[in-house]
Amino acid sequence: MNQIVEKIFKETDQFIAQHPPKSDYLLAGALGLGLYYSQLYEHYENDIYLDKSIRIVEEVFHKLDAGTPGLVGSSFSSGVAGLAYLTNFLAKKGLLEIDIEAEFDTLEEYLYNSAMKEIELDYVDYLHGAFGCIHYFTTRKDSERGRYYLNGLVDKLVSRAVAEENGTWFRNYVLKSAEEVNLGLAHGQCSMLMILMNAYDALDNPAPVKKIIRQGIEFILVQKRDINEEEGAYNIFPFQVNKQSPGEPIPNRLAWCYGDLNEVLLFYKAARFLGWEELKKLADLVGLQTLMRKDPSSTLIKDTHFCHGSSGVAQIYRSLYEESGITAYFKGYEYWIEQTVLMLENELKTDFYRGKEADLLEGLTGVGLTLLSFISPRDLRWSEMFLL
Repeated sequence: MNQIVEKIFKETDQFIAQHPPKSDYLLAGALGLGLYYSQLYEHYENDIYLDKSIRIVEEVFHKLDAGTPGLVGSSFSSGVAGLAYLTNFLAKKGLLEIDIEAEFDTLEEYLYNSAMKEIELDYVDYLHGAFGCIHYFTTRKDSERGRYYLNGLVDKLVSRAVAEENGTWFRNYVLKSAEEVNLGLAHGQCSMLMILMNAYDALDNPAPVKKIIRQGIEFILVQKRDINEEEGAYNIFPFQVNKQSPGEPIPNRLAWCYGDLNEVLLFYKAARFLGWEELKKLADLVGLQTLMRKDPSSTLIKDTHFCHGSSGVAQIYRSLYEESGITAYFKGYEYWIEQTVLMLENELKTDFYRGKEADLLEGLTGVGLTLLSFISPRDLRWSEMFLL
C-alpha cells in the first residue's frame, strides 16, 4: 500500500507545485506551503525543499517589515500567530537559524496585547481568535517571556469562563452568538480544553485551570445523546449547544473540525491528564463506535480535504491510536488513507481543488501532508498545529 500512496502523493505534490498560493496565510496560503515543504525536507532530506520553506517565511517577514503585510491581524489562521507558530516550529527543529527570544520581542508583545483584548471581548476562537495566540505561546513555554505571556492570557481567560451547575464553558463571539456553546475542535470546547492542558505545566496558578478543564468536560458530558439508528443519527455529541433551542438535530459529520472524534481525542488526553479512568472508558466506547461509520450518509465525507474530509479523519485516527494503543484505530487510519487515495485520484483528474490547491486546511497541502506521514518512517509533527 505504501507504493500506491507514494505514487498519488507525488502526483499531488506536482499539482501543488504548479499552483502558487493566493495569500500568505497559514491555513490557506504561503505559510501553510512553508510547513508542507519543511516536512518534505524532513522526509526526503533534499535541500531544495528546505530552501523553499525558508524562502516563504522570509518573504512574509519582508512584507511585514516593508509595511505591506500579507497577513490579517493576530489570528492563527490568517495572521501573525500563524507566522510565529511556523517560524518557531522550524527553529526548534534546527531548520531555520533565528534567535526567537531576541527577534520576537515586538511580535510577541503584539500577539499578547491583541489576545488580551480579544479575551475581554470573548473573541476566543482557536483558529480566528485568542486561543490561537495561546496555542502559539504553549510552544514557547520553555522561555521566560513565553511563560509570562501564557500566564497572563490564561489568567484572563479564567476570569471570563462561564460556570454553570452542569459545567463550565467559554463564550466565543467569532460565532456571532452569546447563546451558542460550540463543542468542536475548530471553534469550540474541544480545542480550548486541549490548549489549556498544553499550557498547564507552565502556569504559576494551575489549580483554577485544572478545575475549568474538568468542569468543561463535565459540560460536554451532559450533552451526550443516544445513537438512533432508525433515524440514521450517529453522532453522540452535538456540534454546539444553543441555549435558546436545546435538543437540535446533530448532523452525522465525522471530521477533524466537528463530530464525535473531537470529543474522543479530548477524552483520551483529559483522562490521562486528570487521572479519570471512567472518561477513558467512555472514549473507548465512543471511539470504537465511530469505526463502524464508513458510508457517506453516516460520515458526510465526500472528498479528501483535511477540515471535514477523509484525510483529516485519517489523521485523527492515527492520533487516537497513538493516544490509546488500540490497534482498531490504526485499522481505521489505514481505511481512511485508502479512501483518500481513491477519492484523490478522481479529484486530481477533475480539478476539484481549483483555486485552493495550495491551501492547508481545505486544499491539497493538508491532504499531501497526511499522505506523507503515512509513507514516511520519520515521526513528522506537522499535525501538532491541528492539536493532533
